[in-house]
Amino acid sequence: MQKCVLSLISCPGRRIRLTVICTVACVLAFAAGVVCAQQGGGGTGSGNTPAGPLVRPVQDSAGAAAIERVFNDLVRSIHDTSLPPRLEVTDGSNVTVAAYFPGERVVRVDARLYEVCRTFGTDADNALAVVLGHELVHCYRGFRAAREFGNGAYRDDLHRMASEKIVSEETEADLIGGFYCRMAGYDGTRVMPELLEKVYDAFNIPDTLQDYLPKSGRKTIALRVGNQLSRLLPIFDAANFLSLARRYAEVQRCYDHVLRWFPSREIYNNAGVASLLQVLPIIYSEDVGFIYPVELDADSRLRGTDVLNGQIERSTRSPTAKDSAHIVQLLDDAEHRFRGAQERDGTYAPALVNLATVYLLRREYQRAIDTAAAAMAADWGPMTHILGTIVQSIAYVRLGDPDKARRMLQALRESAQQYNLGAIVDADLAVVNKEDLHVPGGLGKPSPNETIGGFRGRDTSALTPPEFDDTLAGTPRARILSGRQSGYSMLRMQGDTSWIQFIWTGTEYDGATRLGIRIGSTADDVLGAYGDRPRLVNARQGVYFIYDYSKLIFLIGPGGKVLKWGVYAVG
Repeated sequence: MQKCVLSLISCPGRRIRLTVICTVACVLAFAAGVVCAQQGGGGTGSGNTPAGPLVRPVQDSAGAAAIERVFNDLVRSIHDTSLPPRLEVTDGSNVTVAAYFPGERVVRVDARLYEVCRTFGTDADNALAVVLGHELVHCYRGFRAAREFGNGAYRDDLHRMASEKIVSEETEADLIGGFYCRMAGYDGTRVMPELLEKVYDAFNIPDTLQDYLPKSGRKTIALRVGNQLSRLLPIFDAANFLSLARRYAEVQRCYDHVLRWFPSREIYNNAGVASLLQVLPIIYSEDVGFIYPVELDADSRLRGTDVLNGQIERSTRSPTAKDSAHIVQLLDDAEHRFRGAQERDGTYAPALVNLATVYLLRREYQRAIDTAAAAMAADWGPMTHILGTIVQSIAYVRLGDPDKARRMLQALRESAQQYNLGAIVDADLAVVNKEDLHVPGGLGKPSPNETIGGFRGRDTSALTPPEFDDTLAGTPRARILSGRQSGYSMLRMQGDTSWIQFIWTGTEYDGATRLGIRIGSTADDVLGAYGDRPRLVNARQGVYFIYDYSKLIFLIGPGGKVLKWGVYAVG
């Protein structure tokens, strides 16, 4: 398992430690990228870039570089806890199109695929992401229906699989692959099934293959999945954006809606985390004495925090009787969803760590210890070890064995620093040791009303008419509306009596904020203009700098530059 955090963004004159704990398994990430999701993920800009060497020299090095870049984006965004596969770009002599080889744990891609994808113009990267995302599903989910994209003829064991199983697995691989693409910031819905047609033609794949679907059947799956994704992805996006604004009840509704059509382990896990995050602001004060590994923006929660004689000083209140009943319901909801993830993958470590946190908050301490141990047994990666150990150490304190908890946390300090979780371990150690610890705080600077495309965050006319308009399942009534204009996009969650709206720049937006920040500005520029204490949320594409007072959000990429920015408003 790789890091779930962006280690350090280096700015001239500043070094900002971005510490965000994530046990969330957000498949979701935000095209905008937010809710931190599972725990894994190396990729471009990290020390865990999964791409391997080219197995054969290829003449088109630009094509190989493009394939590698998109592959790394996808792997970083998926954040699966298992070891990522290697990438090998070949001259096509030992693979047709793209294929995952489980015995070697490698994805091989014919370099000629790049030329096919280039015919889509500005959607070239989206087309590459469709193919690579599909193969990564076969890797991470162990699907066997096809080893090669769109071409199952080369798989020796296909004759043992019923056609219904092939249809089921290819459908799910396309669907999950579509979410993988969105998580990495790509939109594959626009190019498939046209991509399939071009791949079949360019690689001379017969329309009918032994032991596999005919081309017409494969295209039917692509069309059906494309339609389904077009209905689910805007709601998925809404969940991610709402997470940035800490609107966790609305986040949970969005995930629950997606679960009706796409009951994956990741979505179940994310829905559970949304329930769990609603508990922390109202939980009993004596239970808030630690930083829990489920907190998405733990770095920001630490800022301005004092540990005085082992007590974390932060805003909490004793719950009322109504609060107590709500806590029980939320913890039950969280457990139900984490178990839903387990039913789909009993060794899925993020859900196990999160379930252990539920038991902590219920004061079922031995159960929390055992469940965290199960997570660490299922995944030997360092992040799961760190997070699971934090859960266990808190439980041992509650069971009256602070010495054991102290030894466990002290043993974590070096590895926790490596994964940018050192501040969390230090805070929890200060609690165990009854020591003092101060983390400096600060506020962002107030900013004037920002606009994107001439619209403020509260300008509802920005979505007239919407391209997407759907009503969430359940009550109270709520609609998700979204649309795109040249250079920017909008999304609104509209209830009967309230709404929240986001407007985001595209990556090619040529405008600037009122204080001169634009796409490509540095993190240092943002901090200088808007203040050096934004709330930080780790994401698949980078880190969000969130200025809550101004309702202004910047996405900072691994290179320390602004990838996009957004405004939002609540009414």
